[in-house]
Order: sequence, then C-alpha cells, then structure tokens
Amino acid sequence: MIRLTAIFVSVGLTTGCQALVGWSSLPVGPTAEPAFEQGSRRPTLVQVPAAEPPPSEPPPTYRYLTAEQCRRRALEVAPLARLLTATAPRPSHPLLHRSAASTHLECLIRAYAADELRNRHIAETLSEYYRLAALEAQYDIWRQAEHILQEQIQIQQRAVEQGVSTPQEMQALQRQLLEVRAQLAQLAAARVALNAALVQRLDLSEADPPLWPDVTLHLDPRDLDAPAALATADLYRPDLNILRLLARADLRLIPTAQALLQSIHPLLGTQTQPSPLAFLLAELRKAPTGDEKRWQMHLAAVLEARQRQVAGEVRTAIALRQGRRILVQARQAQAEHWRQQRDELEKRQAAGQAVTRELLTARLELLRAQAAVIEAVADWYLADIQLRQALGLLVRE
Repeated sequence: MIRLTAIFVSVGLTTGCQALVGWSSLPVGPTAEPAFEQGSRRPTLVQVPAAEPPPSEPPPTYRYLTAEQCRRRALEVAPLARLLTATAPRPSHPLLHRSAASTHLECLIRAYAADELRNRHIAETLSEYYRLAALEAQYDIWRQAEHILQEQIQIQQRAVEQGVSTPQEMQALQRQLLEVRAQLAQLAAARVALNAALVQRLDLSEADPPLWPDVTLHLDPRDLDAPAALATADLYRPDLNILRLLARADLRLIPTAQALLQSIHPLLGTQTQPSPLAFLLAELRKAPTGDEKRWQMHLAAVLEARQRQVAGEVRTAIALRQGRRILVQARQAQAEHWRQQRDELEKRQAAGQAVTRELLTARLELLRAQAAVIEAVADWYLADIQLRQALGLLVRE
C-alpha cells in the first residue's frame, strides 16, 4: 500500500513538472499597462448606415382584451392584496385567544389597506392599457402615411424616368418615407414594451400572441360636479375610512391596531409610487397610546389634514381632466381643418388642376393631426383614471 502511494505521488510530481515546463515561457506576475495615445480633444464622429429600414409589419394574431376584462383581472391579481385579506389562522393556545372586536378591527384594517393596493394597481394597469390602445391606433395611421408615400415615390420615379421631374423631388419623398418608417419602428418597440408590462401586471402566463385593446376611444363631454365628487371621495377613500375606523375603535384595541399598521406599512412601501395610505400609516404609528383623549385629538387632526389633501387631489384631477378634454377638441379642430383642405384639393385634382404636391402635404398633415388627436384622447383617459383613483372608485366599479 505504501509503494502504490509513492508511485502515484511520483507520477503526479512528474506530470506537474512537465506542466511547469510548458508554462515556463509565460510572464510571471502582473503585466505592464499598455501605453495609451495622448493628445488634444478630438471630435466624435457619427457614422450612420445608408441602408433604408424595411417596412414594419404588425403581428398576424392578437389576444383581444377589453377594458373591463383588464380592470377585473387587475383587481384579482393586485400584488399583496390577497395576502392582506387572507384569513389569519386562529391561535390554538387559550391565552392567545383574541376577542371578536379585535379580530373585526384587524379584518377591516386589512381590507382597507388591500383596497388601497388594488386601487393603485388598477389605475396603473388601465393607464398602460389605454396607452397601448392609442399606440396601436397611431401605428395604423402611420402605416397609411407609409403607403401614401410609397405610391407617390413610384409615381415620381416614373416621372423622373420620363424627364418631367427632378431626382431631388424623389429624394425628398424618400426622406419623408424614412422618417415615417423610423416612427413606425419606435411605435413597434413601444408596443412590445407595453405588452410585456401588461402581461406582467395581469399575471398572464404567456407573452405571445400580443394583447390587443378591444376598446373604442371616445371623449366624455360631460362636466363633473365638484361637491358630488368630494362627497364620493369622502365615502370611498380607503385612507379616510381607516381613520374613521380607528377614531371609533375601543382604546383597548389601539395597541393591536398599531401593531398591525406597523406590519402593513412595509407592504405598502413596495409600490412604485408613494402610497397616500403608506404616509398615513407612518403618521399613525407615531400616535400616543394610553391616553384616550390625546389619541382622539391626534386622529381628528390627521383626519382633518387628510381630508384637505384628498379634496386638493380631487379638484386637481377634475381640472386636469377638463383641460385635456379642451386639448382634444383643439386637436380635433386642427384635424378637421386638414380634412377640409384634403377634400378641396381632391376636387381640384379631379378637375384637372396640378395640385399633386399640395394634396400630398394635406394628406400627410391630416394623418399627423389624427395621430395627435388619438394621443390627446389617450391623455384624457389617463386623467380620467387619475380622477377615479382619487375618488377611490376603481375598486368599486
């Protein structure tokens, strides 16, 4: 046994020596740093390939998703909401038994906190849904512009071959086509990003085929009654409801409520944007205990301050919604102007007048104005969602 071990050691040493011989020519230790060229500041050169980007093609199939399906799915899969509303296991030890009042208070606090999470998650999901709807509509409009320019380039090319037009005019059309295809490429990339975001928010298992927002975008011309909106927010806002709940709670349950608030607060802090209820819970955790009068005074002050903040949020959301509605109407008037220009030029062309260049400009400007209208309508939807979130209605609809 000892001989065998000695043989193995000898073989190992021999092999190791051969390996060292093979590496003997390599440098040992850190290598010297390369010498960099030095000099004054040089200009940055930009090289862009001259190749024209190919036309963008939309996906062949989609998964249709209505706005109500989107809202309902977002309500069901809101992060951490189920965790808050899950029934807590009852303690088995008799000394750990909680009173019915304590259990009821805890369930209500958890429910209001879950409403806050759901309200915010629905708002963010619907915002991405309507942005995707506007993007897809704009994509179709820019594809129309692409087809118009392609047809005009073919006509212009024949005119150049016949000697009745100059190559510079055709090059100008090709530059316009290049800009349109660049816009289409940006819209296609944004579509992929919004689809991925919606799939994640809605907890869908597959990313393909992409989602198609099955919705008709329309503007609601009605004005909102500010006092009625403030009354609605006062009724449904989770942060106001949880304050009123604590104000009516038995003083003996306050330590239990504060312990629960302390455990809930980190969950609300995981949101991408600051949650109003998160700030509220952080403030309530500082409230004094052991003195019923001081506790009630503190709650009354926090409730009054929060009501003023909610009123400001609602009024701001109403004003933003109204302002964006006016913007839509202005964009629509601009689109109507270019529609009239196009119709008039088409009549003049049918009568034999040479208005080809003017008609092309009117058609492209009309499409650009229609895309601007769609963007403004989508912005109005985002303002409307912001208002419904401020009212606390998204979890109640």
